[in-house]
Amino acid sequence: MGNKLKLDEVDLKILNYLAQNSRISFTEMSKASGIPDATLQHRFRRLVKNNVIKKFTIEINHEYASNFVISIVLLKTASEKHDKIKRILASLPEVYEVYELFYDFGLFIKVSGVSLDNIDEIIRDKIAAIDGVNEVRKIAIVEEIKDEHARWIAPNY
Repeated sequence: MGNKLKLDEVDLKILNYLAQNSRISFTEMSKASGIPDATLQHRFRRLVKNNVIKKFTIEINHEYASNFVISIVLLKTASEKHDKIKRILASLPEVYEVYELFYDFGLFIKVSGVSLDNIDEIIRDKIAAIDGVNEVRKIAIVEEIKDEHARWIAPNY
């Protein structure tokens, strides 16, 4: 797992600005925060180098992507195969989030597809078929109200 980087106020401000708008320039960040541009760039590179920032990605506005369906799937697994199942799920391109739970269903995943039928196929052919998956519950998401998972970082910065 490695050593954790202790984040200070400058690091938290950078993360918060990027979580709010990943396209913000260092110049804009500098103007808004009063922190010199060079400092922001140096700190940003350090955050990337130390894997605090894991990747750069996009956020899809599902309101405008009509052929996109998301389902939550809960899984009960055989305890001796649980870790292997987590790794297999994480490798599937249709599975974009995997969480371990303290719950009867030990795994919570989010699956994306082009239709509910497609989601059912993915669950049947790729997820339920994994050796050690004992039970599957699908919950179709009909409307996304709020999705700001990256914005928890430091709301006061």
